[in-house]
Amino acid sequence: MSAEDKTLYHYCRPLLSLMRLGGLFYLPEKLQMSARVLREELVEDDYPLQRKHSRRYIFFKCWCWFAFACTVAYLGKFLWNFQSLLRLMGNPINAKNLTEFVFLLTFFNWFVQFTSWHFLMIRACKNKLFIKFFTHWEILRFNCADKNCNSFENYFKPRRNRLMFLTVLLVLTNIQAIWTPVLVDNGTFDAQRFVIYAGFQGYWHVVATGVMLIGHFFASFVYITPVMLLALLAYALYGEFRHLTRNMAKNINEDGELVVQSVEWYRQKHERLCTLVSLGDDIFSTIVLLAVFGSVIELFMLMFVVVDYSAKGKFTVITAVNELFWFLFHVTQLVVVIGMGIKVNAAAHSPLDILYKLDNNKLRPGEVHHLHTFLSKLNGNQIGFTASRLFTIDVSAVLSIVGMYITYQLLLFQLQMDLTSADEAATTNSGNTTTNITSGNL
Repeated sequence: MSAEDKTLYHYCRPLLSLMRLGGLFYLPEKLQMSARVLREELVEDDYPLQRKHSRRYIFFKCWCWFAFACTVAYLGKFLWNFQSLLRLMGNPINAKNLTEFVFLLTFFNWFVQFTSWHFLMIRACKNKLFIKFFTHWEILRFNCADKNCNSFENYFKPRRNRLMFLTVLLVLTNIQAIWTPVLVDNGTFDAQRFVIYAGFQGYWHVVATGVMLIGHFFASFVYITPVMLLALLAYALYGEFRHLTRNMAKNINEDGELVVQSVEWYRQKHERLCTLVSLGDDIFSTIVLLAVFGSVIELFMLMFVVVDYSAKGKFTVITAVNELFWFLFHVTQLVVVIGMGIKVNAAAHSPLDILYKLDNNKLRPGEVHHLHTFLSKLNGNQIGFTASRLFTIDVSAVLSIVGMYITYQLLLFQLQMDLTSADEAATTNSGNTTTNITSGNL
């Protein structure tokens, strides 16, 4: 198949294959057709699906639901750990056990996050959101007049390959993060094993081991590949927006006159790309919200645990490596989501500077209105991926996220100080009461 006949689906297949392995993705085989055939068969609201699905399609659909059942079982196993450890900690929460409680909450946040993502990805497959995106891409993408233009393939493939390397590396690293303490019982990981096996004795110890090995295998794919797919599609959208902008800039001469095509032609092409952004946002908006807030929560809780453990002298080499791994892991995820969101947002608004170079006096009759409509779109709307439609991921979102992190980090440290003061006051009162009793003053 030639480069010009390849669809975005073909370019994304290496990552989508990883998602299939992790139980996150299934689609009919019709999307394997060439771009030309797919464009001919695609009609509005009539996607080229097989009425009778193949065995391969049915297998991967069942595999996704099996994987989801395993992640739910993994979540259930953790909840049993959670309540068992809370009993050991005692009640109420105080300055002595606050760090351990926060440490457990980091795991709770992570489990809820990847279980939600798994459900959202399967729902996107079930509701044909991926089919809508990949099929509409072949019609709505920017096709310039140059039939021999390979700018997309030259731009996209190297980035896809680097992203695939990072994805495989993160998945394997994440798998070993839990598999190692589960499988290695030589005393090195006693602290980790105490946490992950809390509440499971005898026969249930073996059951918990099986649930962790299988559940964490799928959880590693779930927690990494959706974000990487978001980054991959963001790269594709960024490349198309930049292609449109460069093409428009090339066709404006020194006198500010658009010599090829028209303002309305470029506006409609830009609007089509904006439609693709909306289709992508339908898939990922809730995942973006969970990724942003979930990662920020993980980071300020992990930072609290690290600072407190260091102050109390509980920081071992294994603990340091473990906490550093998870800290860098969540930072990477946050950087990928925010960074790719900013790239798409900036590229979608990049025609703005080019349009200001146009000389209104040299526009054809009626084109001034088209120009103002285009400028209004670029100035009035934030185009890009959103966090569940609450806000658009752009440069200003970085300040909001940093402000949220600092605020809740300080609140958590303040809570510890308040609990410490309360414990010291209680100890002082208890000491005074004991003195009064021995002195016979009561």
